Amino acid sequence: MVKNSWYLHNIKKGIQTSTLLFFSLFIFFGHLFSFLFQSFLFRFSLFFERFLFRFTEFILCFLIAFSFIVFVFCFFINCSLRAFTFRCRITGDFYFIQLFTVQLTFPTGRHTVFSGS
Repeated sequence: MVKNSWYLHNIKKGIQTSTLLFFSLFIFFGHLFSFLFQSFLFRFSLFFERFLFRFTEFILCFLIAFSFIVFVFCFFINCSLRAFTFRCRITGDFYFIQLFTVQLTFPTGRHTVFSGS
């Protein structure tokens, strides 16, 4: 029993030492890599900065426009379904709207099938 606990203690110490060694080498080589390529990256930093700024600006504008279009589209579909008096049957998790053999999926938390009356 004592011998087994001594082995386990040595295994735990070895794991701790190897983990510490791995992280210290990782930090050392990370600093070495950043020091070696700092001058190379500095030349292209303005290009990367402009590119990343424009790319993130495009992505944000796209997401805002897409969410607005989806909101307007869902509002229009709901208004048109109310206006045309469709029957609704709740069956699960998501909205499935069937309007003249067109199925649309909305992640609103309910599963609804619409059919014309």
